[in-house]
Amino acid sequence: MSSVRLFIAVDFSDEVAAGAAAVAGQMRRTLEVPGTRITWVKPGNLHLTLKFLGDTDEELVPEAIRALDAAADVHAAFTVRVRGAGGFPDLRRPSVLWLALAEGGDRMVRLAGDVERALVGAGFPRDERTFTPHLTVGRVRIAGRGADFAAACARVDDRDAGACGIDRVTLYRSTLNPDGPAYTALRQCRLGGNKRNGTDQKGRPERRK
Repeated sequence: MSSVRLFIAVDFSDEVAAGAAAVAGQMRRTLEVPGTRITWVKPGNLHLTLKFLGDTDEELVPEAIRALDAAADVHAAFTVRVRGAGGFPDLRRPSVLWLALAEGGDRMVRLAGDVERALVGAGFPRDERTFTPHLTVGRVRIAGRGADFAAACARVDDRDAGACGIDRVTLYRSTLNPDGPAYTALRQCRLGGNKRNGTDQKGRPERRK
């Protein structure tokens, strides 16, 4: 049986994505020190992951779609604002650099919780980690001695990347390529509606790279 690499996410408007990329760019300039290597997320790939499913039997994709439809149907659209920065697990030796939600975080937590419960109910593994809404902008591969991650985050902590409405969740397939991952939308579920909107004008899956 073939498998596909899946995750569930919400996307931001082009304006917020551009604002987040600008904030990440300032962080990047601060962290350009010898011995530090960070993979920065391309602006077109910026998203907020609600649940990572990983390698999944392709035959289970319809089950994931049905669960996601059910979870999305009980939520209304809401607004988020991207502001604030940090790192996981901490800023002393982070592996991930992220931007926070200054508004809408509580709604995102409730949405992620319902997505998690629906997928677990459909037989998918439970994620034991506590969900913290964040927008990943960089992954630290090597931290040089001169890299001050706390200072880099502090310098952008009050920079506002913008606000936008969230009205859908998306099931994505991730394909790992030498120049970075490419994402294909398998299903977009509108909040409060279950309206299918995951194809382009010719009926093909939407692709992001």
